[in-house]
Amino acid sequence: MEAEEDGVEVQEKLSGFIFMCNRITKPECYLYRVFGLPAGRKDDVQKINPGIYLFLFDTDVKLLYGIYMATSTGKLEIEPFAFGHKYPAQVLFLLPHTKTDHFVKIASSVMIGSLWKY
Repeated sequence: MEAEEDGVEVQEKLSGFIFMCNRITKPECYLYRVFGLPAGRKDDVQKINPGIYLFLFDTDVKLLYGIYMATSTGKLEIEPFAFGHKYPAQVLFLLPHTKTDHFVKIASSVMIGSLWKY
């Protein structure tokens, strides 16, 4: 997203991004080391650059995994066979280094209820 400030174009800097998964798509994220979204979200994923923090929210167990780091820019079909071609807007990521960074439990009734509707 771009804005204009005092006649100068300013680009909004993205600091983090949350992807979603379930018990079926989560193993593929780790197998291919890629997070993905449908092609219609390509513009959002293309804003991701190496170094941006990424998180993975598992909708089945209501856990937010992270902190991951993007190792590529977001683009289409980095791993064309991942997710059965359903989520081609993709970004590569680096796994977290310690177990304490691996997941954060979210209180589903507070955060999830106010952010996403199932």
